[in-house]
Amino acid sequence: MSSINFFQEQQSNVIDRIVQWTLTYGRMVIMLTYSVALVAFLYRFTVDYRLTNLHDQIQNDKIIVKAMSDSETLFRNLQARLQLIGQISNTSSTGITRLKDLIDVAKGNITFTDISISDKSELAVISTNSIGQLNAFVTSIKQLRYVTDINIENIQNKISTGQVSAILNISTN
Repeated sequence: MSSINFFQEQQSNVIDRIVQWTLTYGRMVIMLTYSVALVAFLYRFTVDYRLTNLHDQIQNDKIIVKAMSDSETLFRNLQARLQLIGQISNTSSTGITRLKDLIDVAKGNITFTDISISDKSELAVISTNSIGQLNAFVTSIKQLRYVTDINIENIQNKISTGQVSAILNISTN
């Protein structure tokens, strides 16, 4: 009689299914891996192309910068000189303003023998007819907004000429 073994067939059937499933999905995994590797390989060419273009662009920019370096040096020198001219212009206009203020305060009562104006001080050698006029002049100078201190270094009363002369050192801010 022939024997039928159902257990054997089911076991071989399950093993066959596992093997077939493994082979099918294994092939898919291998194909996916090959696809990823192929895409990465092709992407590498794109990255290399971009890198080459960037390197060429950098070389071109270097050439342009080198060609313009003389002009840039000249331009920076010009900017520095213009800035210096601006500073000198501001300083000289301040000095002119201070000189004009001194002359306005004198109002014909004071005669200037010598005037020296620097950034932080003014030195004036003056003469006048009386001590009162000298005192009024010093008081008027103290009222100027930029005057911080006044030193009278030397006062001479010349009786023969009727003149009072003084050396004023005026500190400014």
